[in-house]
Amino acid sequence: MLAGKSGGDNRSGRNGNDIRLNYKLPKIDFPQFGGENPRQWARKANKYFQLHLIPEELKLGIAEMYLKGKAYVWFHGFLSSHSNADWGLLTTEVYRRFNLVTEEAVDEVLAEGERYGSHADFLGCLNGDYEA
Repeated sequence: MLAGKSGGDNRSGRNGNDIRLNYKLPKIDFPQFGGENPRQWARKANKYFQLHLIPEELKLGIAEMYLKGKAYVWFHGFLSSHSNADWGLLTTEVYRRFNLVTEEAVDEVLAEGERYGSHADFLGCLNGDYEA
């Protein structure tokens, strides 16, 4: 456990001696998410978790408190079908659900490129509009 001010950190000095760095983080709000800009939301959330030393098992609960609108509704469906979900799975599924094109999605689509009859069909698949 950390002692001292919020955000305290134990680090080893140059000589291997433990030094205590006490500092107070500026007020940093956890980002709200309603379905827009999922990459930016995840990046800011990860930075928040890192700066506040949030343990992995608390990340989903914290994120849930800052979801709104369609993201909040989607999240509860996600949890009902992923009882052992973690932060990594949540962000992957957020990217998928809220139409963020990932490298994996591009690779998957390119691997099956001959299935698409036109450029429009290809782009539709990336956005989740294509039916196999």
